Amino acid sequence: MLVNHADPERAQEIVAPLRQLGTPIADIVGPMPYPAMFAFTDHALPPEPHFAICSSFLDEMSDEFIDSVVEATASLPMGHSLFQFRAFGGEMSRKPADSVAFSHRDKSFLALLACVWVDPSQSAGHQEYAAGFWEKLGPHASGAYVGFLGSEGEERKRSAYTEESYRRLAAIKAKYDPTNVFHLNQNIEPAVAGA
Repeated sequence: MLVNHADPERAQEIVAPLRQLGTPIADIVGPMPYPAMFAFTDHALPPEPHFAICSSFLDEMSDEFIDSVVEATASLPMGHSLFQFRAFGGEMSRKPADSVAFSHRDKSFLALLACVWVDPSQSAGHQEYAAGFWEKLGPHASGAYVGFLGSEGEERKRSAYTEESYRRLAAIKAKYDPTNVFHLNQNIEPAVAGA
């Protein structure tokens, strides 16, 4: 769990109730530079892995949502799969949603599922699990983080942005990449003049 709080003592108070739930497998709560959090999952990236990844945002963690998570993670595929929450707030939440490409600054949490595997014969099972997982959690969440999207379709891709942000990004794409050379991503088509 990541806690974004300027006061380390207050951050410890925030996580104290979680420590009372049981004996943690690991407790690494403490000040760290933002890039350091990515090192926690480096070991889960063997060469040329296959993956299914999904994300969505929450205003709050309701009891119903937590029950859905507990039920869905009970059958989380073994190996390099993980489910995590990321808590938001602080300076990030103070910027207007349309001021930058990352639009969901007003949300309290990001929920993320990442299934990673090496053996291609396991692909169907992992993909089916990921789809079923988000089918259960979907009613409790909204939007998506573009860096944690798989091949989920146009609607899910657009849900990563406000309509205004998407329009502005399409206009930038039309100016700097009008022939859509850079399209092997969660592609935003260049805006059409007059559209």
